[in-house]
Amino acid sequence: MKEQIGEKIKRLRKEKGLTQDNVHHNQSQVALIEKGIKKGGIANPTEETLRIIAGNMDMTFEALIDETTWMKPESILKSKEIAF
Repeated sequence: MKEQIGEKIKRLRKEKGLTQDNVHHNQSQVALIEKGIKKGGIANPTEETLRIIAGNMDMTFEALIDETTWMKPESILKSKEIAF
């Protein structure tokens, strides 16, 4: 089963002994991502944000999103388009 991106960030961050401030200059944004949508947070952060977080955790963007439910925001918009 794929992991929510926020759950993965929180798990990896704790495994590496990092704080939310360590992984992104906007700590409150990291907190919202880690909460996820079910708790009123951000379920699908931007690729740019995830690239910053991945870099600050000494990993690639691809490794960060691997085995997660994250989708590129443009992909989500296209899947919701309705043809007439």
